[in-house]
Amino acid sequence: ELLGPLEQAFTASPFFAEIAIRQPRALLDLVSDASIGRPRTSGEYVAMITAVLDGASDVAAAKRLLRETRQLEAARIAWRDIVLGTDVHTIMAELSAFADAIIAGTVSWLGQTLEPRFGQARDENGEVLELGVVGMGKLGGGELNFSSDIDLIFVYQCAGTTDGGRKDIDHQEYFDRLGREFIALLNETTADGYVFRVDMRLRPFGDSGPLTTSLAALEHYYATHGRDWERYALIKARMISGNARAQKRFEALTRPFVFRRYLDYGALESLRQMKRLINDEADSAALAADVKRGTGGIREIEFTGQLFQLIRGGREPDLRTRSIVAALDT
Repeated sequence: ELLGPLEQAFTASPFFAEIAIRQPRALLDLVSDASIGRPRTSGEYVAMITAVLDGASDVAAAKRLLRETRQLEAARIAWRDIVLGTDVHTIMAELSAFADAIIAGTVSWLGQTLEPRFGQARDENGEVLELGVVGMGKLGGGELNFSSDIDLIFVYQCAGTTDGGRKDIDHQEYFDRLGREFIALLNETTADGYVFRVDMRLRPFGDSGPLTTSLAALEHYYATHGRDWERYALIKARMISGNARAQKRFEALTRPFVFRRYLDYGALESLRQMKRLINDEADSAALAADVKRGTGGIREIEFTGQLFQLIRGGREPDLRTRSIVAALDT
């Protein structure tokens, strides 16, 4: 009874067929499971990734296990999309919740592996600090798709020095090291592929800036150097890992930078320039039928929605949403 649906999935997705060849028994168990008809919850994903990483003896094992898990879960969600006809909003939310669990779980696991050497980073009250991973773009909006890169910014709560390990180092060095190991764990292509392609170019000063930034330095950067395209990028920003206090402070420092109460005519000119760049790219003959970058494509639709968010979001609370679908409805 699975032959017809399998043919449908193989035809629609070469990726699905490759996973079936690589892990046939595991994939068959997944698509035969009675729970295939419903989305997994965020809690289920957290439990899944915690169990996966608990079974990793070292970084090499964690890389292998995360890649196998990601392939199987992406195939499971693809089955729900292709064969069961699950609506696109549910599919995007499920992919995003899965990515959130991988990101938060990986940060926590790497912190444990670094603890014997460097101890822990703590604030002035002695509370343990965690690398704050800010999801941007489709991940931040909870609208990730199967092939999306993940655009990230790394932040940490405050300056200081780690304690409790063999060597104490300052927080910047500690979180930079943690960030580099995080990127390698998810981004490196191994014999098992990669987990996610990680893009860090949206951080302050881009590729020339530090990998991680304290919240105080981030606030200073947006106040003195922040550009209009960064306001545009931060519409979807969402902190995925980090304690509640850090998340609240991040929200407090970015929201007034993005959504302004009064119309900014300088921002309008910047948006016109951004639109001209989109038009120039869309006019390319190679992109004439490109569903993302071509005329009337996804990028242009998103720009239209986010244009209204930037211009009117300071006065219209319903436009202060990370979801482009919700913004377009408004």
